[in-house]
Amino acid sequence: MKHPFEIGGKYRNNNGSYEVKSINGDKMVIVYDDGQEQLNSVALMRRVWERLERERISPPVEERPTRGGRTTPRFDGLAESDFKDNVTGTHWRARTQLGGALMHRLTEKSKRRFQSYAIYRWPEVHIVMPERYDPARKVRQAKFLFRLDPQMARYALYIEKSSDPMDETWDWLRFRQAIGERPWQERLERVLQSQGMSLEAFSWQKETAVCVLRLVVDATGLRQTVPQDSPTTWDAVLDFLDSQPTDQWCDVYVGSQSGKQDALSKRAGIAEVACDAYEPLIPLYDAITRTVVRVQK
Repeated sequence: MKHPFEIGGKYRNNNGSYEVKSINGDKMVIVYDDGQEQLNSVALMRRVWERLERERISPPVEERPTRGGRTTPRFDGLAESDFKDNVTGTHWRARTQLGGALMHRLTEKSKRRFQSYAIYRWPEVHIVMPERYDPARKVRQAKFLFRLDPQMARYALYIEKSSDPMDETWDWLRFRQAIGERPWQERLERVLQSQGMSLEAFSWQKETAVCVLRLVVDATGLRQTVPQDSPTTWDAVLDFLDSQPTDQWCDVYVGSQSGKQDALSKRAGIAEVACDAYEPLIPLYDAITRTVVRVQK
């Protein structure tokens, strides 16, 4: 397999700089600057490295003609003033800005049609296949999300659990079924480890979102860092999720995030970073979503 890596060489991914400790076929052990070791796929790490190289030398996304005279968005990067808990005076969610850049890039990567929806009064945008998304009942459907707050940018597959009884129109039920099956557990473990991502669950308590679970995968296997830092199993994870109060809303994010300054420094490249996180989660998105019948207003 052709790749740029050499044992002892220094490289970088979304989590920071690292040194290659060993390479064995399609597996490589890397050591981050803080001493943490991680086992990764050579092919996946090559893709991340190539994307960062393109980001380093490529200009911002330019507006360019497409079929029918339409144009793809010109997005030069986020502004410091975009990072807040509201959308006053911001434009980044528009289809002519980051919302459109995410939509176009994920469409190009996946060879299928994605659309973006800016969420009313919320600093977030949803990237979805439109036939699987009803804007009037969007809480029921899983979606790729890009959200800003004063400290960071979050990009993830987003699934919501209602505090009321749910029927088959809720993707949460299919998500819960999927993560209870060993093939999906193994696939998620590979994605979390190779991409340096996490699975986080937030419970809404008195209008405040509290992180009640955070899962990562390191060289030792599945690990939780919230509510405590310890090795765990999928059975324990499922028991924990199922034990949460049924009258509390729950949000689950499978993905990653960038600190404010990191996201700003990436400029237009933040769209590529987010889409690199979305792409390996498309099989899970396919498994838990379905065509919806939109509510007529």
